[in-house]
Amino acid sequence: MGCITSVSFSFLLNGEVRGNVIPERGLRQGYPLSPFIFVLCAEALSGLIVEAEQNNLIEGICFGRRGVKVSHLFFVDDNIMFLNADGNGSRALKDILHRYTTASGQMVNFSKSEVCFGSKVDDKTKREIAEIFEVKTTEHFEKYLGIPGLVGRSKRETFKPIKDRIWNKIKGWKRSLFSAAGKEILIKVVVQAMPTYAMNCFRLPLNLINNIHSIAAKFWWGSTEKKRKIHWCKWEELCKRKDRGGLGFKDMELFNQAMLAKQCWRLERYPDSLVSKVLRFSYHSECNFLQAKLGSAPSYIWRSLLWGRRIIEAGSRWRIGSREEVRIMEDKWLPRPSKFTFLEKPDLPSGLRVIDLRKADGEWDENFIRNIFIKEDADCILSIAPGHLNSSDKRIWHYNHNGDYSVRSGYQVAIREKERAEGSDMKETERWWRKCWYCRNNEAFRKWSPEATTIVDWSANYLEEFVQSQAALAVKTKAAPKKWTAPAEGEIKINVDAAVNKNQGHCCSGVVIRNSLGEVIASSCTFFKYGYDPLVAELLAIQQGIKLTMKLNIKGGRIESDCSLAVGMLNIPPDESGDLDLLVSDIQRETENQRILSVRFAPRSTNNVAHMIAKYGMLYQETSSWVGSVPQLASLALAEDTVLMGS
Repeated sequence: MGCITSVSFSFLLNGEVRGNVIPERGLRQGYPLSPFIFVLCAEALSGLIVEAEQNNLIEGICFGRRGVKVSHLFFVDDNIMFLNADGNGSRALKDILHRYTTASGQMVNFSKSEVCFGSKVDDKTKREIAEIFEVKTTEHFEKYLGIPGLVGRSKRETFKPIKDRIWNKIKGWKRSLFSAAGKEILIKVVVQAMPTYAMNCFRLPLNLINNIHSIAAKFWWGSTEKKRKIHWCKWEELCKRKDRGGLGFKDMELFNQAMLAKQCWRLERYPDSLVSKVLRFSYHSECNFLQAKLGSAPSYIWRSLLWGRRIIEAGSRWRIGSREEVRIMEDKWLPRPSKFTFLEKPDLPSGLRVIDLRKADGEWDENFIRNIFIKEDADCILSIAPGHLNSSDKRIWHYNHNGDYSVRSGYQVAIREKERAEGSDMKETERWWRKCWYCRNNEAFRKWSPEATTIVDWSANYLEEFVQSQAALAVKTKAAPKKWTAPAEGEIKINVDAAVNKNQGHCCSGVVIRNSLGEVIASSCTFFKYGYDPLVAELLAIQQGIKLTMKLNIKGGRIESDCSLAVGMLNIPPDESGDLDLLVSDIQRETENQRILSVRFAPRSTNNVAHMIAKYGMLYQETSSWVGSVPQLASLALAEDTVLMGS
């Protein structure tokens, strides 16, 4: 603390600096420097405890027979410490606290502190330790950081304060002052947000979930303690999405499961974190988290996490890298929701790895794959983008583009799993809802109730009028298309594009390289027999542009693509968690080797030449290259660029 000094203040009066005020009250709450000082002091206290552990003066709690030891958990000024119930360790910890308070000036409030003992500690030892610390004893800590310290047999009593907080909050609202939209916002932002903190750690009892739904429903329909209103619709219907006839309220049970799945994902993604180590040595020391069993005498947190793990199992799959870890028949690795497995399992022995489906050069063995699997499964395998063989296979979340889990996508997966279990098909309901929505508004606000045939005819006419009006509006407001511009003198520009034919399962890339005069240096098209995703095809087109510069021994240049998503992925460092991060890493490495100046977005109107070259390759299903020219199909687009460049 000796390196921190108080500031002094002076005053500018009539252009002159006057006075010198030195504050003597110290740092007040809210001062920007306070959190940093707290961290520095807590780090010093943590260091003293770790040093005492290393010198065998104190011993933390061990999780598992050969597991990790935990001696303290710090969160600002809410600290909890663990040690064996013996007098020597307690005195050593008391000495550490005394040294810390003397050095930092901070004081430990023993009157607010408590000590809790295990069930096997005798009463004499309890009294001795309590006298050493001069604190009171307790059976268990009621709360730590706002969540229950112990969950007993009665889950309802443990989580009852959550219900009480929601009810006390909603009692103060005057229902008659809110519109339907206002009540909707209050339910979503306040009522359904209050339990989320506890939902991160615990599975809330179903009785509590139903009580929260009941409180929200009563507020929505206007019921009070003295007067009950009719609930015209089940709460489950209101929890559906708006395009399915609901109001988008959360199903708190499914949302709770999605929140717990977030913790499960972190346990799987960060196995070296403290909480991962504690749970691993306690419950699954011989396997990973996704393979762990419930075990004997599990804690309520562990039960809750395994319940949330069901969402991870439903929405995650393997991303193929080296292909050495993933098993062909047992693991989920096909990029096809929602099962990520084969439509028809072939007769293959168990234990085979995905690496057995590739050739020596790393490419898929197409003939072998098509002989073993049905056409749909073979096409799905061959559509997996190639990646660097030195990278490892990794589990990713399928429903996020970056491969990382989010509560929002997990909640949608939980809804789909529930609908699948109930055997409901919402697509037909969705279609009818969209058709009837406009007529419902007329019925409610204009008191117009037409015949069914009139609804169909009117909808068709209305749609036709809307399309025509939008077309006319587009003609009036259509801006002049942007034109291709030549690169700066001494530079080259590489335009790339991709064409995809989903019906035939093919794609093709087109590349054209031009100098500052607009002259074509080279062009090429590369045909891919596999039906890659459009984004993958755009990334492969960029890669083919770089490879063409390698072939011509050209360094530098600027790449332009009309796929903003692909350009964005290449301009940020990948974390190798997403499905395409291996391909992106390869392209970034090649970009750096070729000293590519930039990879940027270009509108379609400035990328017509590369687009037509890709169309040519798709039409003739060939891989070709041209030096100083482009194929005949792209010559008109090249001429237009040349004319516009000179205008």
